[in-house]
Amino acid sequence: MKRGITPIISIIVLLLIAVALSGVAWTYLSGYLNTQIASSFTVVPGSPTCVNVGGDNQI
Repeated sequence: MKRGITPIISIIVLLLIAVALSGVAWTYLSGYLNTQIASSFTVVPGSPTCVNVGGDNQI
């Protein structure tokens, strides 16, 4: 009788596939969101900006 893949090995392979797909999705979405955020927010030169310096918000 031939033996197939043991259940433990199949679970490990499925977990590795899930982690790999999550990493690919994270990489794609982080690049996409950074592009969207960069195009949404524009700072006009000379306008006041809020800066967090040492825990104190300064304008």
